[in-house]
Amino acid sequence: MAREAFSRFGADAGLDDIAKQTGVGAGTLYRHFPTQGALMEAVYRSEVEKLAAAERKFSETMPPVEALRTWMLLFVDHIAAKQIIAPALNRVAGGPSKLIEGSRVLVQGATLSRSCTPGVLQ
Repeated sequence: MAREAFSRFGADAGLDDIAKQTGVGAGTLYRHFPTQGALMEAVYRSEVEKLAAAERKFSETMPPVEALRTWMLLFVDHIAAKQIIAPALNRVAGGPSKLIEGSRVLVQGATLSRSCTPGVLQ
């Protein structure tokens, strides 16, 4: 729900509204994520980790070309969400977030793994 809210409203997404939509009390949400920036960072980190994990899952369960195609579609969705969330995260964090910079390693690892698989690009 938080990802959806941040994708739709950016930094204008309210923590109280997110808590209400998820069915948890505001106190519970604030206990785990004391600021909007903390929740944004957790959402962003989760999305990047899912993207990296998807590469491993797809490469183990699909033929190479299908795995690459499926992962690339997921990556395009990630980029679209990042275009919305990143400016809000930067505004809340006061500049480019080290989290966003650090996520590059995970995404590069997934893309290098995919592009180096024999036969994928043939």
